[in-house]
Amino acid sequence: GGGGGGGTRQCGLTDQGLDNSAPYGVPMFVRGNVANDWAAAPDNQLIQFGGILLKVELQVEAGAKEFKVADAGWQNNCGAGENDTAAIGSAFTMACGTNPPNIKLEVPTTDCYEFAVNAANKDAPVVTVKKANLNTGGGEEPVDSAEIRIYARDVLNPGAAETLYKTVKGSGTI
Repeated sequence: GGGGGGGTRQCGLTDQGLDNSAPYGVPMFVRGNVANDWAAAPDNQLIQFGGILLKVELQVEAGAKEFKVADAGWQNNCGAGENDTAAIGSAFTMACGTNPPNIKLEVPTTDCYEFAVNAANKDAPVVTVKKANLNTGGGEEPVDSAEIRIYARDVLNPGAAETLYKTVKGSGTI
C-alpha cells in the first residue's frame, strides 16, 4: 500500500499573509552566492510562518556556497559566529552585527533547498538548510522491505480469533 496519487510543486513558498517584516521590523533575505548573487531579490525574501519562524525556498546549484541573512540595507546582518560552516539538515546559530563573516555551506546536489530561520533570539537566530519537500501529497513511498500479512477468521464460529494465514515478503504478489 501507500504511494501514488501525489504530484510535485515548483520551488518557492507561498506568502502566508503575515507580517514578513517581523520580528526584525524590516524584510529579511537569504543573501549570497546561493541565489541571485548577494542581491536582496524578492525570490530570496524570507516569509513569515508565524511568530519567530521565517522560511524561503531557493533553487541552489551544487558546490561550495556562502550566504548571510540580512535586510536590503545590511543594517540587520546575520552571518557566521564561532563556527563558519553550516551543514545541510543541521541547525546553525548565526551571529548578527556589523558585517559578520559569511556562512559556508557545501551543497551536495543542485536542488530546491529550504532555508528556515528561527529568530527566537534576534541577535543569534538559528538557520537550518535542508532539501525542500516538493511533494504535494499522495502518501509516502512504500518501503522496499514491506511485509504483507494475510489473516483468516472462521466466520462460522462467532468470536473466533484471526489467525495468520500467509506472509509475503517484499513487493511480491500472492
